[in-house]
Amino acid sequence: MRIVNLGHSRLEVGYIAVILATALMIRFYPLSRGLGQDELYTAVNFVEAGSIWTTMSSNSAFNNHIGYSIMARLSNKLFGHSERSLRLPALLLGLASLYVFWLLGQSILTFSAATLATFVLALSPPHIIWSVEARGYSGMIFFSLLSSYLYLRLLRYSNTREACLYIAASVVGIYVHLYSVFTVCIQVLLLIECRVSKRTAQLGCVQVTPASSRLFWRSFIAIAGLSLIVYIPVAHSMIADLIGRGHGNFNLTFPWSLVRQLSGSEHAIITIFVSVIAAFGWYYLSSFRPLEARYFSALIVLPLLLMWLARPFDLYPRFFAYWLPYYILFFIAGLGALWNFARPDRSRWLGFLSRGAVATILLAVLFQWTENQSNYIPQEGYREASRAILADTDDTVRFCAIGGARSVWRYYIHQPITMPASVDELQKLSAMGKEIRCAYYEASWQNEEQTAIADFLRQHSRWQKVKDLTVFRYRAGGDIAALSPQYHELSGR
Repeated sequence: MRIVNLGHSRLEVGYIAVILATALMIRFYPLSRGLGQDELYTAVNFVEAGSIWTTMSSNSAFNNHIGYSIMARLSNKLFGHSERSLRLPALLLGLASLYVFWLLGQSILTFSAATLATFVLALSPPHIIWSVEARGYSGMIFFSLLSSYLYLRLLRYSNTREACLYIAASVVGIYVHLYSVFTVCIQVLLLIECRVSKRTAQLGCVQVTPASSRLFWRSFIAIAGLSLIVYIPVAHSMIADLIGRGHGNFNLTFPWSLVRQLSGSEHAIITIFVSVIAAFGWYYLSSFRPLEARYFSALIVLPLLLMWLARPFDLYPRFFAYWLPYYILFFIAGLGALWNFARPDRSRWLGFLSRGAVATILLAVLFQWTENQSNYIPQEGYREASRAILADTDDTVRFCAIGGARSVWRYYIHQPITMPASVDELQKLSAMGKEIRCAYYEASWQNEEQTAIADFLRQHSRWQKVKDLTVFRYRAGGDIAALSPQYHELSGR
């Protein structure tokens, strides 16, 4: 795979450089914000806990994106303990995915359309979010794109070197996030269909030679074998978790939630506009690139139906993050189809209206994205709540964590933290110092004892809210003082 397309002029290469620079500027500041709960859980339990073997063999509620955790561990070693270090791999993978998307887009659309699609992807809120979170979603996007780009090339031009790159991209993608396995599965199905179908012309399938077919099947076997090998250390934990957690409730609106997240907006109108135009783009693309159109649509339709009906206990729209670039590609293809109504052989007024509609829709979507961009960047308040807990402390203060995900507080509170299981344990802890400061996240899955502790502290201590988190200050036998002005100022930040 060529890293730079020598067929492009310096000006054209400059376009992607500007897009990457813009993307970096948008993403740089959010890198240093406080970590969210999932990021903290990853950092505390998988990245900074124990040896590299702990990272490779630990799993809890499928929270460990192992491939990403290894990258974050290396980044921490090189650049130190910080939010930016944990998120740096996500940033780099997010930027790299823009470049690969640009290459893929040029193989399907015109250069101008591919460049516009890359610019739109760079500004899309979900891509920005996943590029500044210490999780594996930007990695899943990158490796899925790279795998797809190489796969489509190999369908037309058999090349052993690119096959090795294809194997590596697919295996690492699966190691970063298990849902990346769907990309390879769809590739297998598409190859089988092209081999056995009698409608190869209608499907857009290229002639797959016996030599090319053998290369693909060796690649698929290698991907399956290597993926199984890298997951061996954590297999027992994952199987136990899968059996233990069981199924969730059927969520009828899950597909809508997924489309809304990929559309990057909470506004139904924007979501409808983007999804309808993307569907039109799929139809338009099917007329001249049927193979790619079918492949990209199968990447979301089949996995979504499978997991939606299977009802795993944990199923979130972000698990399908890998489909965001293809969704954007369909969206731009749809706008391009509308733009083509302005051809010289058509009505002048029709051309004016179609181009005006395209410009209006695109500007409306981009404006809504940029106007509300800060609202989509998670700010959960763990760092701020931790600072409130640690303020004005001495050796007589003890610390505790209650509620859900209690271990995550260890990242910011570099003090011994007790996790009482009952009110009695809390009161015993209070005898060890003059004051207890407890951090509390109210989770839907916490047990009754944790809820009882929180209720007790609300009645017998001073407390403050920091976003959705609560900080308690408890003194056994002391008076319950009114909230200080400082507490009121911090509340809700």
